[in-house]
Amino acid sequence: MPVGPIETWPHALQSTLSGLLNATFLVARGPNPIGFDTAAERPIRGIEP
Repeated sequence: MPVGPIETWPHALQSTLSGLLNATFLVARGPNPIGFDTAAERPIRGIEP
């Protein structure tokens, strides 16, 4: 679902997404844990870019 142009997003959403994209790795905990990684971090973990 599209959320519209970034300029129209609330500042909190922009800041949160910026933090996620600048992090090397994030794990979301809960009943269905997920992980996010960045292309720069993948070679460190032995994953081909």
